[in-house]
Amino acid sequence: MAWSTVRTWVAGEIVTAALLNTHLRDQLRFLHGDDGVATILSGITLDNTDGDEYFKLPNHTTTETGSVLSASTDTAKILYDGTASRLKYRDIGSIQSVINISDIDDTPVDGASTAPISSNWAYDFQNVLTSAGDIPYASAGGAWTRLGKGTVGQFLTMNTASLPAWGAVAANSKLLTFSRNLGASAPATATYGGYGFTPNSLQFISPGVADAAYAAVGNYSSQSTWTIFTATTQNFSSVYVIGACSGGVVGIGQNASILSLDSDGFTLTWSKPTATIGATLNFGVMAWG
Repeated sequence: MAWSTVRTWVAGEIVTAALLNTHLRDQLRFLHGDDGVATILSGITLDNTDGDEYFKLPNHTTTETGSVLSASTDTAKILYDGTASRLKYRDIGSIQSVINISDIDDTPVDGASTAPISSNWAYDFQNVLTSAGDIPYASAGGAWTRLGKGTVGQFLTMNTASLPAWGAVAANSKLLTFSRNLGASAPATATYGGYGFTPNSLQFISPGVADAAYAAVGNYSSQSTWTIFTATTQNFSSVYVIGACSGGVVGIGQNASILSLDSDGFTLTWSKPTATIGATLNFGVMAWG
């Protein structure tokens, strides 16, 4: 039953049952929704049909919506902005907008494609982490990637691929001094210990010996190099890490190369050219583990 045109009553008119049924009973039933969907003249629709009830607002333009809400002092006044496809309301002096599906800013991966806001970043983040102590980082493509927890004493560093990785802390370092009789038999190996750990880098230094004005300096890590300094000359080697020479000439005296890095220090292989120096070479070695 539709809404009837409102009757204007006149003085002396006899009110009949038919008139009352049409202009009172039926109008009230329409407003109550007893005989169909009630639509207010402004466009508001109230549907209380069992199972598919709904409330429909008029379709305003953005200009109309802004004008009505801006001019209003009533908090919680609601309009539908059909231009922007947004439900808007006035909240304490400002116009607010209800978030909708268009506000999702990434591709849903959890099936919740109708979520009102983008919660997928949190979902992605959470599902990358699988164990206590995990750390997330971005891969080259910007995707979440899991770095499992390290072990006690490790530190966070960068690997050769420029990605986060766990590494051992170089917490051990120690300086010890040793000596070598340059007149001793060679070739020969000699082990130098007392460090208490396996070195991964060694630094050699020596003031030289009494019969030559030079100092011997060398280091060992991924490659061996050493340098002997005199007043006018410095010599380099890709083999030896320590040695003594006469007059700054490599090959006169004794030289040593790394044979192995050991659990308590290191082992050197000493070599002796045809000419020798009858002296003792004192040297210090700084080790890092």
